[in-house]
Amino acid sequence: MGIIYAGALYFRDRFNKNYGSQLAALLGFLRFAAVFMISFFLLKPLVKTTNNTEEKPIIVLAQDNSNSIIVGGDSSYYKNDYLIQIKALKEKLSEKFDVQTFSFGDEVKSGIDSIQFDEELTDFTALYDAINSKYSGRNLGAVVIASDGIFNKGSNPLYAFNSLKAPVYTIALGDTTIKKDALIAEVNANRLAYLNNRFPISIRAEGRKAKGEKAIVEVSHKGNVVFNQEITFDSNRASKTIDIIQEASSVGLQKYTVTISRLENEITYVNNKKDIYIDVLDSRQKVLILAANAHPDINALHESISNNEAYQVNTFLINKFSGNVEDYNLVIFHQLPAAGQLGANQILSKPSKNIPELIYMGWKH
Repeated sequence: MGIIYAGALYFRDRFNKNYGSQLAALLGFLRFAAVFMISFFLLKPLVKTTNNTEEKPIIVLAQDNSNSIIVGGDSSYYKNDYLIQIKALKEKLSEKFDVQTFSFGDEVKSGIDSIQFDEELTDFTALYDAINSKYSGRNLGAVVIASDGIFNKGSNPLYAFNSLKAPVYTIALGDTTIKKDALIAEVNANRLAYLNNRFPISIRAEGRKAKGEKAIVEVSHKGNVVFNQEITFDSNRASKTIDIIQEASSVGLQKYTVTISRLENEITYVNNKKDIYIDVLDSRQKVLILAANAHPDINALHESISNNEAYQVNTFLINKFSGNVEDYNLVIFHQLPAAGQLGANQILSKPSKNIPELIYMGWKH
C-alpha cells in the first residue's frame, strides 16, 4: 500500500517536472514510510518474548530434632558421628541440587547446624505445612526426612505428605526394637471451665512390652492428688482410657499434672507425665444486643460472640426488651437510637455502672 500510494503521487512524469527527481524521491519515501507504519500498527502486531531461567531441583532435607532419637543406647553415635554424616550428605547432594535444610520438633526451623535432639514434641504436620507453603509451585525435586517416625503432635505422617507433589524419602533413625515403656499418650480436657462447675478429663495411658504389669495413673492439682487408679496392661501393646470428672474450685489458670507410675526397667521416664492447663472463670461475661429492626448483621454478631464459651449473649428488638441493661457487661446497640423506637433514648441515656457500649449506626439512602 505504501509503495502504490507513493508511486501514484510522486513518480508520475508531471510531478518530476515540478519537483525534480531527488525531491520527488524524498517525498515519495516519506509518504511510503508514513503509510507503511500506519498500516502496520492498524494490524495490531504482537511482540512475544520467552525467557528461560534454569535452576537446580530443590531437595528438602529435614532432620528430626526430638529427644526420642537419643533415647536408646546409641545416643553417643547420633550426637557425634551421625551429625557429621548428615552434613556430609547435604554437601554431596549440593553438587547437583539446591539443598534446603530444616530441623523439626516443637517447631520447624531452617538449618541443621544446631541439632541437639532436645525437643519434646514431633510434629510432621507442621513440617509439611512449612514445605508446602514455601515451595508450592517451585521446582521441588524430593523431600528427605531423617526421623525415628515417632510423633506426638499433628496428624499421622503416613497421611500428612500425601498431597505433596514430590517424592518423599526417609532415613530411619533410632532403635526400632520395642522396649518396655509406660506412658501418658494423650490427655484431653476443656480449655475453659467455670467456678464450682464440674468438667471432664480424658486420659489415655499406654503400655509397651508390659503385659501383665500394673501401673497407677494419678492426677494432681496444686500438689495434691485428686484422682488415682490402678490399671493392668493385658497385652504387649495395650492402651487404657480413663475418664474422670473434676470440680473447678479455684479461679484462674489451673495446672493439672497427669502421671503414670514407673515400671521396672523402663526405657525412659520422660513420657510418664503430662501437664494440662484449664482457665477457670468466675462467671460468663453477659452481652446484650439491642436492635432497631431485624437485620442479618445481628445474627452474625450473635454467632461470632457465642462461639467463645466465656460469653453469654442475649439479643432483643428494642421494643421487646424489658430487662435491665445494668445486668450486662457489654451492650451493643444496632442502628439505635432510631426514630419511632420507643424506649431507645431512655436506655441510651440511663446512667450505667461504667458498662461499655458499642453502637452500630445506620442511615437511609
